[in-house]
Amino acid sequence: MKFLSKNTSLPKVLSYFVLLFSVVIILSATYRYFNEIISHGLFIRLSILSTFLFIFFLILQNAKKETGLNILLATFSSIVGIYIIEIFLQFSFFGSINFQKKEHIHDFDYRNPYQVIESLRKGSIDIVPRIAPATFLSTNGVIGKGSYSPLIPLSGVSQKRTLLCNESGNYAIYSSDKYGFNNKNIVWNNAENWVLIGDSFTHGACVDPEDNIAGFLNDQLDNKVINLGYSGNGPLLNLASLIEYAKIIKPKKVFWFHCEGNDLTDLGKELENSTISKYMQDGFSQDLIKKQREIDRSLTSHLELVQILNQRKEINKERNSFKVSGVDDLKRILRLYNLREKLRLGSYFSKVPEEFQDVLKRAKSVVSSWGGELYFVYLPTYLRYSSLVENHDNYNHKSKVIKIAKDANIPVIDIHKEVFEKHDDPLGLFPFRINGHYTPEGYRLVSNSVLELIRDNKI
Repeated sequence: MKFLSKNTSLPKVLSYFVLLFSVVIILSATYRYFNEIISHGLFIRLSILSTFLFIFFLILQNAKKETGLNILLATFSSIVGIYIIEIFLQFSFFGSINFQKKEHIHDFDYRNPYQVIESLRKGSIDIVPRIAPATFLSTNGVIGKGSYSPLIPLSGVSQKRTLLCNESGNYAIYSSDKYGFNNKNIVWNNAENWVLIGDSFTHGACVDPEDNIAGFLNDQLDNKVINLGYSGNGPLLNLASLIEYAKIIKPKKVFWFHCEGNDLTDLGKELENSTISKYMQDGFSQDLIKKQREIDRSLTSHLELVQILNQRKEINKERNSFKVSGVDDLKRILRLYNLREKLRLGSYFSKVPEEFQDVLKRAKSVVSSWGGELYFVYLPTYLRYSSLVENHDNYNHKSKVIKIAKDANIPVIDIHKEVFEKHDDPLGLFPFRINGHYTPEGYRLVSNSVLELIRDNKI
């Protein structure tokens, strides 16, 4: 019996391609899920998609020829129409990043980080790239060149020139302190420190050290602010930094900077890590502040391995990070990102993880144990001001996140209401008015707002 007869209609023929696509999706999703390449949430979404495709296959198989053709025509027309709207939204609200950069600056440094580091090293400048702690969540330790360390560092290589990122045209570079953070060593000598924890916005992306939040605060507080922020950190890694470093020096004030764009999704990944999740337990510590030599050795070994992989072109995505923005735009379009945002369906997360409240309560307890004060600083991101957001309180569950912090008796500083909402041109506080981190002026306004609210006892 032949698989397809001469009388088989076009809908039935195409239905087999739909079935094949459905099978490929579910098999690929299952393999990637059990090999810890994709998250549980993405696996569920792909499984649902595969199920819908299989149902569509059954409909086409059992439909009459004319009915099947009408279904195909309606489906195809709907998909084309949806993507036309998506493409319009993409270029209306975001545009081409590369085009806008070229339009505003002619000497934008388009080199990728590895090209910059290679060039600086040829000039006898000893420099390393930033290494996000989240890099080691999937391996539960640091894999290096013929080595493995079970530690999960919360900072980078110490006492090294460190390459950050480039959003304004030139790469930001800082000299890491004795613990691998973006500080001057002098800040660790002050007895009445303020401590900042958070992700890349706290770390200082993508500006020079004097232009980030800690830099502006230190300029006014005589170097009494320690920056423990690092790119890629989520709530649990923030808590880990608090326990490993801030708990040792017992600062009077700790500022927890919450990035609305990805902190809650980062929490899901962190909870899956057996080491980082232990920070929710009393008494757990990796004792990192006493193991900087081991951290430096393992991170240096890791960078050597990365260099080897880089030379073999096995990490082209990282090498070409400034050449694939067009690919990123295409991925955004294929996922209907802009349309989902416009319909208020496009948060990075569907709900606030229940564990988020537990993490904040634990952080509050830790800081209170030495008599310190914990403040929750809510940082808005570019998309909030990109004309896609209509309900500012609900966007990325802002009101619920703030309520959780307040319910934990943590004073809240809402940077959206204190700074960006009052600004004449919020998009002007992002480089080239496109999606990214803050400009030096944006960081300055955030710092001033925090300082004024604390000094005036308004929170």
